[in-house]
Amino acid sequence: MSRPLTPGGGPATPERYVCGAVAALPLRLVSLALEITPGERGHPLDVATRLRCVLERHTDGPHSDLVREVGRSAGEVWTQWEDGGPPEYVCLLPDCPADNGEPGGANEACTLYEGHSGAHSYHCADAACPDAACPDAACADPACADDEDAPGTRTEPVPR
Repeated sequence: MSRPLTPGGGPATPERYVCGAVAALPLRLVSLALEITPGERGHPLDVATRLRCVLERHTDGPHSDLVREVGRSAGEVWTQWEDGGPPEYVCLLPDCPADNGEPGGANEACTLYEGHSGAHSYHCADAACPDAACPDAACADPACADDEDAPGTRTEPVPR
């Protein structure tokens, strides 16, 4: 029996991968990512600064990545950037309401923002990081490395 499809997606296949384009969040946007959620206290270490596009591979339109999880129903803080340029803004976007429709523990929500382009997150594999438990030494993507000082590592928000 095949998995039901949702708008904008299909099952993860070798043709469906996350984009993976990288960028660095400018310092001025780190401050802004904290300021646009005044009801949610935060620390600069709560803001991801090494970014990697999490949308389905695409040839046009902006790249996107989650910058800060604020843990509220209003959404999360995201940034976007164009090829070859740095992010120029951060914004609070509502969470995508889609899920894969699977019963019980197999149900997986889309981790992107509402209205995102391309497939939902649960339809896209990460070619550079195929192991869901990544970061891991076998991962081929230096952006997933767990060595904080390695070039290209990603600074993740620190859970509070």
